[in-house]
Amino acid sequence: VALAIVIGEASRHAVVVFFMSDVLQAGDRIGRTFIFYYMMGVAAIPFWQWLAKKYGKHRSLAIAMSWSALMVLATAFLGAGDYGTFLLFFVLKGASFGAFAYLPLAIMADVVDVDTAVTRQKRAGIFFAVFGAVDKIGIAIGMFIALQVLSLTGYDPSREITEAGLCMIRLEYAVIPTFFFLLASYLVWNYPLTNA
Repeated sequence: VALAIVIGEASRHAVVVFFMSDVLQAGDRIGRTFIFYYMMGVAAIPFWQWLAKKYGKHRSLAIAMSWSALMVLATAFLGAGDYGTFLLFFVLKGASFGAFAYLPLAIMADVVDVDTAVTRQKRAGIFFAVFGAVDKIGIAIGMFIALQVLSLTGYDPSREITEAGLCMIRLEYAVIPTFFFLLASYLVWNYPLTNA
């Protein structure tokens, strides 16, 4: 699940600057756009905590993934001059960033607790090391795939952008992450470790 989340996020992050600069033609607004995104992520953490207490961490994470998929996919058809609409979807997607930041780790802590109770061994370090490695591998895979596939279209940000390049940027920013977010949502929805 963590790998799918990270690949989706990394592939999107690999091309967000190109999406904003070349598709939306709003490259001068990148910095402030991310400020709003992360502010929304932090502001939404209490909501995700409430949702996790009410429905469980795994279901809350699945909802966050589905929300992310919807917000990212909504940007697929945006173009030049659509920065305001993009900003709305981007900031709303940022709300799920708070869930990504802590829910997978909270679920991992529950796994560690169960493992400790069952095995009577303290292996938290191993679990979190593997989690960290999966995170780094997912970032590498997501970024590598996104940038390599984009280069196959002949995309070069210093030259005139072709329609194929713009189409691939849209695909990599909106469609590919949506697939991975929905995959993660599906996988985690019926996760067997719950509050019960």
